[in-house]
Parts: sequence; structure tokens; C-alpha cells
Amino acid sequence: MKPIFMIIFALAGVVFIYYGLMPLRLGITMGLILVAIGALFLLAVPASLFVNARWPELYRVLRIVCGSVIAFGAIVAGIACLQIYSRYNAEEPPENSVVVVLGAGLSRIDNLTPSLTLSQRLDTAADLLDERENAVCVVSGGQGEKELVPEAEAMKKYLVQEKGIDPGRIYMEDQSHDTETNLMYSAQLLREAGLMESSGGNIALVTSGFHEFRACHFAIVAGLTPYSRPAPLLIGLNPMYWLREALAVVLEVWLGIM
Repeated sequence: MKPIFMIIFALAGVVFIYYGLMPLRLGITMGLILVAIGALFLLAVPASLFVNARWPELYRVLRIVCGSVIAFGAIVAGIACLQIYSRYNAEEPPENSVVVVLGAGLSRIDNLTPSLTLSQRLDTAADLLDERENAVCVVSGGQGEKELVPEAEAMKKYLVQEKGIDPGRIYMEDQSHDTETNLMYSAQLLREAGLMESSGGNIALVTSGFHEFRACHFAIVAGLTPYSRPAPLLIGLNPMYWLREALAVVLEVWLGIM
């Protein structure tokens, strides 16, 4: 391995490990994936030197194969990230839009209150509801395996108690378990509550920026017209979530879901 590639691999390893440790400090075990990728990059340097010294022919084959895999993965991930970014910027939703907030898990400390990411989504939704006094809101999220209450219940409680939103303006969708069912069941709730006609199907879709692309896709499939309203995210969590979302986009395109 040439010195320049050794430096690149070493730096990549350090960066991946750094951004993997940040979510781990918050109890987000998904950070282990970034740590593992970082460790592979770091181990690749001494491993390549060892293999090249002992089995030079094998090293040449491995170099071509690994280089091709990394290049292909980078291209696919880059395309997926461009798609994600296409929905990252906020769009001004029509005045009659219903605010729809997607769940993001409850706190791992008590399994009762919104996680940091979910709190940021709810804060964004509350700001929008304060701007539009006649707007109503759907909080969407079912109950996870270790969660003591449905996410929608915790979300409504947060908006009412922490943000002072009138509970009469909040509708709960508490049966969903992923992004697709978030929007499917939210659309169903809007129809049952008679809000589909008054809103024209327009929704201000509040979720994290990295999540807007897939969320908007499933909203359109559910018969809604989404307008992105991305919530901020702790900067140290962005690499992990962007990687996860890029993988999800690639997988769902591969399976024909998107």
C-alpha cells in the first residue's frame, strides 16, 4: 500500500471511530457500526503490509478486489446521499397543512420521555404550531419493545407540558412501527378525522433532515402531499444517521420498496 493510501486509511479509521464513539456516549449502540468500520480501516494498513510481504500475488488480487468494492460502495453511497439531501431544505407548507411529526424513539434512561432526536423534532413542530394558531398536529409513533408507553403518547405529553400546545390540537397515531406505517396510519387518521379534505392532503412533515427523503416518499405513497420541515440534529450524530439512511435507501430501492 502506498504511503498516501496508508495516511488516508488511517485518517478514515480515526474519523469513523470518533463519530462512532459520540453516539455510544449517548447510549446509541448503532455507533458500534462506525467504530467497527473505523477499526477495519486502521487494521487494513498493517494487514496490507503483512500480506504484501508474505504473499505478494495474493496482495495484488486483494488490492484490486477491495479497491473495487470501496469505490463501488462510495459511488452508491454518494448517489443515495444526494437523494437524501434533495429533501433536506425546508419548504414553506400551505397554510392549511397538518403538522405531522414522526417518532424517533424514547429516552433509553427512562423509556418514558422523548429521546434527544425526538425532542428536537417536537421543538420544531411546536415552533410551527406557534406560528400557525389554527394548525393541528399528528404525532406518529407506536410502542417499541422496551418502551413503557407508545411514542405518540410521550410526544403529545411533551408538546402539552413542555411547549404549552393545546391538547385539542394534537391527534395521536400510536400503532406504527416504521417510516412506512408512520405515514400510512397518519393518512388513515387524517381521513377518519375529516382532516384530509380541509388540508387538501397537505402536511408539514417534521422529522430529521436525513430522514425527509424516505419520509416524503412514503407520504406520497399514502396519498399525502408532503412539505419538508427538517428538525436540527446534534452534529456528532449526523455521520451515523446519514450512513444508516443511505443504506436504507439503497436497500429499499434494491427491494423495490422505493
